[in-house]
Amino acid sequence: MEMSQSTGAGVVFPDIAVIGNPVLDLVVRDGVVRDSALGGTASYAASALHALGARVRVVGLVGEDFPEALLEVLSREGLDLGAVQRIAGVPTTSYRLEYTGDPPTRIVRLLASGPRIGHDTLAPDVGDARAIHLGAVAGEITGEAMDRLLDLGSRPMIGADLHIMRCFDDEGRVRLAADEALRGRLARLDVIKGSFEEIRALAGVEDVNTAVQGIEAGETVLATDGRGQGVFREDGACRCFWPYPTREVDATGAGDVFLASYLYARTRLERGIADAVRLAAASASFVVEASGVGRLGDRKAVEERAREIRID
Repeated sequence: MEMSQSTGAGVVFPDIAVIGNPVLDLVVRDGVVRDSALGGTASYAASALHALGARVRVVGLVGEDFPEALLEVLSREGLDLGAVQRIAGVPTTSYRLEYTGDPPTRIVRLLASGPRIGHDTLAPDVGDARAIHLGAVAGEITGEAMDRLLDLGSRPMIGADLHIMRCFDDEGRVRLAADEALRGRLARLDVIKGSFEEIRALAGVEDVNTAVQGIEAGETVLATDGRGQGVFREDGACRCFWPYPTREVDATGAGDVFLASYLYARTRLERGIADAVRLAAASASFVVEASGVGRLGDRKAVEERAREIRID
């Protein structure tokens, strides 16, 4: 499949642009390599948005080693991959995901850091999207690219997953850090989403409510904790929500889908913050019921579950 950047006149930009590299995940269960799978925030977020009925463009880079069959998985979903480019001479962003136990626990290690998304990777009409989802998983979105997006005149809503804070030791183990420049850029975003661990690391405090209150963001901060309650900020106050009850098989991608669905609900569906959280939590509940990007809810199914999401 040929991939090139689509910037021609008359192109109708989608509801949401998802910016981040498609990822190659090496799946290991109980010490045995089971599969090589499509992964990364860009893949999960874009696929979930498409299932909801959104028009989605993926902006990202892959290496020359990225399997064509995995890109065809995204292509069959009907996603706009015109801004996904294959870069010669560099590896694809790839992770080792090791699962043990039931319900499974997961250890994540970076195997290869892929090509970086610079300001010149972004299509000139990227600002025409209703929302932009920044989905870096290995530091692939450069500061210059973020600055270009943040400096757009009448810009779309921009949200980022705090995977953007990931750093790695020599063995690929993940740690979380944000230098002064990244903190300044995060403070200019409309929406910040992270796990409790990521939210605590960014705020530098242990209490999640205090962290959510203290983090700067134009609209809201969203904090999720897997099987437990989540927290978000609305009108200066913290509110709690509870996930839809379901049997968890694999939580990979749930946070990515949560943020993407929230941005869609706020911009395309014009929902309020609390109702957008309900739809986001409902959408994420489908992801955990199976491994990979194959288990995603359509709009009708997600809306049915959203009505059952409790918010206090």
